[in-house]
Amino acid sequence: MDSKIGQRNLILAVIGRIISDLGSSLFRFGLSLYILDLTGSAAAFSSFLIFSILPGLFVNVFAGAIIDRANKKKILVISDIASGVAVLIFMVIFRADPGDMGLFLVYAIVLGLIQSFFGLSLNSSIPELVPAEDVNKANSAFQSVGALISIIGPVIGAVVYATLGLANIFIIDGISFIIAGILENMLVYRREKVQAAEGTKTNLLEDVKEVFRYLGDKKGMIIMMLVSVSANLFFVPMFTLVLPYVCYQIIGVSEIQLSITQGSWAVGMIVGALMVGRMKDNRPIMSHTFKLLFLTGLLFIVWLLPAVPAFVALGNWAVIIVLTINLIVGAIINSYINIPVMSFIQVTVPEALRGRFFGVLMTASMLSSPVGLWLYGLMLENVYWIWTPILTIVAISACALISDRNRHLKEMIKEYQNSELPSPQPAVASDAPTVMMPDTESV
Repeated sequence: MDSKIGQRNLILAVIGRIISDLGSSLFRFGLSLYILDLTGSAAAFSSFLIFSILPGLFVNVFAGAIIDRANKKKILVISDIASGVAVLIFMVIFRADPGDMGLFLVYAIVLGLIQSFFGLSLNSSIPELVPAEDVNKANSAFQSVGALISIIGPVIGAVVYATLGLANIFIIDGISFIIAGILENMLVYRREKVQAAEGTKTNLLEDVKEVFRYLGDKKGMIIMMLVSVSANLFFVPMFTLVLPYVCYQIIGVSEIQLSITQGSWAVGMIVGALMVGRMKDNRPIMSHTFKLLFLTGLLFIVWLLPAVPAFVALGNWAVIIVLTINLIVGAIINSYINIPVMSFIQVTVPEALRGRFFGVLMTASMLSSPVGLWLYGLMLENVYWIWTPILTIVAISACALISDRNRHLKEMIKEYQNSELPSPQPAVASDAPTVMMPDTESV
């Protein structure tokens, strides 16, 4: 793909993500405040979050199969425009009955379902939107956008909610989705699909089985997926449950101090993404992926300092500064893991299987998060809190060391590092749907 077309695609995709993700962030924050104002119940909002996750759990694998069969550009555009139209319809219903909690649950299910198709399609599309050597830059850009919005979204959302109200945030969110869809319609895809031979079309269940047959031949990729899911199992509860518990309940920091600590991870992600994005070739990093994961696990040792009376005696701000620096460093290291691994998967998994692969990976990751939150919640309730970082250090270290010595994984990474990046392909703007031939050979 021509580098100018790839650069144009990246700019369009990033602008589209900024617009729609910022609108969604405003809405999620405004809705959380509205539900709490309406019900005074945190459980009510947690139900909304659960219902927003459930559609992805049930449809991701089959959505990936549909995406691999269909035109990814059409799915991107239709998903965002359909989300925008759905939000505007919900706005009309909301104005008629603003106290109906059932409306918000239906909203969560519908939007979760539509955006499951969008997320899988975008992740599997990146190698078709930019040259192979720019896949790393694209993933860095999307990580930076996500981290930045996680910082500014709640701030802007609070202001907009207080001044305009939830109904107007509905309008902002709906319009932002539609604008993003219009921008995505201007994307130019590289065509490297081939028509399937007569009589080779299969049903969705066979398509799903195909990705598991691919994984059966790629034992290293199975290990990579297991490491990714395991890391999710540990990291999500540590940051969303253990960190606020230790800071707020054990140390007794203020709300502002807690927000600074939690926001520092996003700052580190932005810095790390910018650093990784400047690299022309991320393949050499892959040899160090699990050493970096091991180092990230060791950083949780710092989280044990609040159990040291002499350290706590220095004051809350001293604790916050140390934890903030720790989180920024950890996020930077995490960027050197996440972005190259994402690029590796996108380039290595055949285009004809990429949607299904991400469907399987996302389903497993989404399942691991609530399991991790449940296990860590039990630990915080039943054992002294310092055991959560200690056991996390042990688990991540063991996972990293075992993976670093896995023969299949080492061979796969070595093959990736020694391979030539895919040669340029002609770029096309056509939306004509095609059927892809299954291919189990790595790029």
